[in-house]
Amino acid sequence: MRAALERASLFFAVFVSGAVLLGVEIASSRVLAPFFGNSLYVWGALIGVVLTGLAIGYWLGGALADRYPTVWLLLGMMGLGALLVLAIPYFDDRVLQWVVDWDPGARLNPLVAAVLLFGPMSVVLASVTPIAVRISTLDVATLGRTAGRLFAVSTVGSIVGTFATAFVLIPEFG
Repeated sequence: MRAALERASLFFAVFVSGAVLLGVEIASSRVLAPFFGNSLYVWGALIGVVLTGLAIGYWLGGALADRYPTVWLLLGMMGLGALLVLAIPYFDDRVLQWVVDWDPGARLNPLVAAVLLFGPMSVVLASVTPIAVRISTLDVATLGRTAGRLFAVSTVGSIVGTFATAFVLIPEFG
């Protein structure tokens, strides 16, 4: 019973992390649009920054998990990710105004802003899944299945976060 509860908790953790990460990616276009419009450069910057954050976060999460394979690491990264997401509305105007004042160019403006505002939370939230894989792996013989399931659940969370943000949260709450 306890093992099933722990497994469900890990699935929930990676689902929520994936949902929040992609939900923020969709909502982030609303943050950048007043300053940089809703252009190809904005969307390219957002998608590229989140994908880069995923790559770095997966690597970092795997490295940290091998060194500190504990639930406390998982909870710490989820908590830090939550704080970074919650910090975005407090810093976005200052960061965006700083980028506009600096003005590295129409193509780089949204990229610099996206890196500063959404890069850190992308890295931290992406680290959750490899940490969960390390914690839940009981046998090397089932490592592939364990990793595949957890990354699939994280991706389903990302899909739900994307649709929920685009079709419910933004239309209902702005």
